Amino acid sequence: MAFSEILPKIARNSAGQPPLRIGWLAPYAELPGEYADVLAGIGVPNVAWQVVTESEDTHDVEGLRALAAIDRLADGAARLRRWHADVAIWACTSGSFIAGREFAEAQSEAIAKAAGCLASSTSLAFIAALRHLGIDRVSVVASYPEPATQRFVEFLAEFRIRALSVASFGAAGARAAERLDARAVAAKLRQLGQETGDAILLPDTAVWGISLQAELAGRCPAMMLSANQVTIWEAFRLLGKPVDLGDIVSTLRFVSRDSA
Repeated sequence: MAFSEILPKIARNSAGQPPLRIGWLAPYAELPGEYADVLAGIGVPNVAWQVVTESEDTHDVEGLRALAAIDRLADGAARLRRWHADVAIWACTSGSFIAGREFAEAQSEAIAKAAGCLASSTSLAFIAALRHLGIDRVSVVASYPEPATQRFVEFLAEFRIRALSVASFGAAGARAAERLDARAVAAKLRQLGQETGDAILLPDTAVWGISLQAELAGRCPAMMLSANQVTIWEAFRLLGKPVDLGDIVSTLRFVSRDSA
């Protein structure tokens, strides 16, 4: 099990309280840099650490089942316990939806037990965000091949969320998915047709989804929710320090402009 720190400690706030300790369990490789940018500008003192699980770079269904193995994730979560994380999030969409709702919930419970703190996953974060927004009709634009994309659609259906339109890029793994850009996503959006529902979901934490949301602002036929956006949102929700989903995207715009 490899690990790396993705953010230095942020100074304590004016009340002298320590920063919130956010633990990410990351699949295959380090999470996109947009995590660090958003967390640095979110307005809530925090420090984040990620444990990268050893896994094959694949979006094949059987490979994703191996990635999702609870014992593998519990080992990583145990590292977060030693770090005294306040929350642990399995920052992976496919590795949490691949075996369905019951497995995803059991997976999250096992991570919480091993880490000794509140826990969730990206797939469950999508559900929490959609419930928060009162949305049950969506479209899906997924990086995955069709079989994995269909598993995500079936996972949504277990929560009575209907996918009206679905598009897949067919990326074989995370390395291919992280290369998706705004032009490619915009082209897929045009393929969705007229009925998109109330939100367009962009799963896969390997995709720089928040950056794509910022680039595509005003060009989407419906609200877009990305994997990295809902993952960050879920962490602060569980910590009792809720942030607005839209603010996560605007924070990235501000940080990117400020550092340019």
